Parts: sequence; C-alpha cells; structure tokens
Amino acid sequence: MDIHSQTVLALLDELEKMQAQSSKWCEAFHKAVSVGARYEERIAELEAKLDSADKLQDSAFRHGLQHGFSLGQTDNQAGFEECLSAYGTGKGE
Repeated sequence: MDIHSQTVLALLDELEKMQAQSSKWCEAFHKAVSVGARYEERIAELEAKLDSADKLQDSAFRHGLQHGFSLGQTDNQAGFEECLSAYGTGKGE
C-alpha cells in the first residue's frame, strides 16, 4: 500500500476541519441546554407566583363571604364590594 504524504496531509486537514466543526456543534448544544434549563427555572418561578396569586384571590373571596356576600345572613354590601375589588372588574385588570 503506497500512501503519499500529500494524501496524508489532505486527510489530516479534513480531520481538523471536522473536529473544529464538531466542537462548534458541541458548544452550540451545551449553550442550548443551558438556555433551556434557565427557561425551565423561570417557568417554575412563574407557576409558583400564579399559584400564590390564585390562593390570594381565593382567600379574598372567602373573606368576602365572611362579610355576608352571597350568604343572605346580613344586608352587608361591603363583602360583595370587597370580593369584586379582589377579582377586578374584568376591564383590563
């Protein structure tokens, strides 16, 4: 088998190009994984805030019920108004 030095050099050049390209793809992959992990953390933070907000609104609603809203026990408009203010008017709030 006769291998010329030019052939060996050409193969080495191709190998170096492929390794450089592989390194770039590996770097891009690790960057994408890192970004994905940060997005997952942010999503978890936002879900926790949403859960807290839901609990807070539920608490405000129960507080309104304690003031006589919808129970018919008293003629107290304050509970109804408090509940409405807790849930917003639905006009962009």
